Amino acid sequence: MELTQINEVMAAKGYPHFVGPLFPNWEFVKDEILLPNRKTGSGNGTVHVYLLDDNMKYFEQCFADYVAAYRQNGEAANSNCPKVTHFAMTSNLLTVAGFAYHHYNCDANIFNYADYVNKVMRADDDGLISFESLFKLTTADRPYFKQFDKTVFSQLVRYTFVPQKTAYKLYLYSDPDSDSYAVFWLIGQIADCPFLITDSKPQNQRAGYVIPSGEEPSEEVITVTTANEPIDEPGNDDAPTPPAAPVVQDNSPSGMRKRFMDYMRALGKSERTVSSYAGNLENLVPRVQKMIDGLDHPSPYTYTDYATLKKIDDELWANPEAYQWNRDTHNRTSAALHLYLDMLKGETPTLFTPAESKPYDKPAKAKSTQQVLSVDEEMRKAAFAEFLRDVKELAERSYKVYMATIQGKMSDMFREHYDPSIETIYGITSYKKLLDMEKALPGILEKHDQSVPYNRQLMAAFHAYIEFMESNLSDEELASMIFG
Repeated sequence: MELTQINEVMAAKGYPHFVGPLFPNWEFVKDEILLPNRKTGSGNGTVHVYLLDDNMKYFEQCFADYVAAYRQNGEAANSNCPKVTHFAMTSNLLTVAGFAYHHYNCDANIFNYADYVNKVMRADDDGLISFESLFKLTTADRPYFKQFDKTVFSQLVRYTFVPQKTAYKLYLYSDPDSDSYAVFWLIGQIADCPFLITDSKPQNQRAGYVIPSGEEPSEEVITVTTANEPIDEPGNDDAPTPPAAPVVQDNSPSGMRKRFMDYMRALGKSERTVSSYAGNLENLVPRVQKMIDGLDHPSPYTYTDYATLKKIDDELWANPEAYQWNRDTHNRTSAALHLYLDMLKGETPTLFTPAESKPYDKPAKAKSTQQVLSVDEEMRKAAFAEFLRDVKELAERSYKVYMATIQGKMSDMFREHYDPSIETIYGITSYKKLLDMEKALPGILEKHDQSVPYNRQLMAAFHAYIEFMESNLSDEELASMIFG
């Protein structure tokens, strides 16, 4: 569908003014938006869509009052976060849902496509599906959409997303008076999938095609249609095919950088992401290493063995200062390093020599309230703090007490009386285990013989954490637990 056609669709819905593209190029769906059981990591963060910092000019224009209030008063401004309406075409949703269905081998136990179609059609409004979210800023002025509705978005839109296969483009619109705003979603699958993003345009305007440097991107948006033949079928010359994994030859830093960029292109990453990740890995990883120990470090491209890079990765993000720097300022640094590790892990063994492949024994975490949390645990801890502030609306003093209780006293008590392997509550991802622990908690508290108010505070903090973990479960996980 051309951008002019999207403009017409949005104008018919009362949003005639095109503000600008939020993701003009295909953006892979991240873990933060996937159903928990489809995530590649073990984290259970809240559902949100991070937006490009390049778009702040739009947000400062559209949400000027909120942005100014947030920069002046911080979290206090979050009670007045702007609401945003989102639209996706019903036909688009059904097409990509068909891809997800085939991705799960047409297994109705995993994805009941017939039931899904009925739900989508009940939500259809003149060919469109709509849902809502809030626009917010992080403490580092990072823009994102958050608190999506739990009916349409959680039960319909999210089901179409497949890790590393599904991507989307987002376009921002306003009403005639610039009082309310809406976003149009175009959802599609990236190359090497049996469902393609195709149209009648030349190959250089198809999804999955990387625009060469110096060539202007088209303003046209691709129509999502179903194609039954795989992209690598002989005779299908127009279909984009990701480049094959490169043969390992040049192990110099420049050769490793080129191999990493080719690897990202093979995954369907945009040229912007390829360039950004390659630069972050070369420049920002040594910078954050120096921030920790004050020493100069070589580029990660000088290493060709997985064990050394994995050790660097573990040491970097276990450092609270480095983790904070990455989360608030340079979040793509860890993403670039992890992708580089994925490349090395998946390459042929001829890349490594026996001397380079010595296993790295990660030191055990100290079992105390001062232990260093892993990256996933830190993310879960941050999301829990946000849950206490924004959802439970606890005062600052109360939520800090809850946070300290969960990481310190609660972790120590359960390790002593329930499971010696527990290092911190934030490391437990099984919701069922948390429920079992809650049942055991009264007996554990009796052994400690604390005052009644103190015990109530511990139980309230733990119950709040269970509520937080429950809020991140998918409908299937909840149904499975309830109906067994």
